[in-house]
Amino acid sequence: IEYGNKQFGIEIKRSETIHEKYFSGLKYWMNLSETNANDMYLIYGGTENSIRNNMNVVGWDSIFDKIIKNAI
Repeated sequence: IEYGNKQFGIEIKRSETIHEKYFSGLKYWMNLSETNANDMYLIYGGTENSIRNNMNVVGWDSIFDKIIKNAI
């Protein structure tokens, strides 16, 4: 997602469990676009929010508070 002059990488997974392989697309995009790891988001079907691989892991129900508010 581009917002102004800033880019965010977002990957959405349906699973309620986080698997390491979910980060491969984000890592690829981060290197290709030179986006900072702290602007990368893995959205998943669970409820816990955390940082993994220096990227944001966000539960589906926290999208507004953890992503949208940070972008605006």
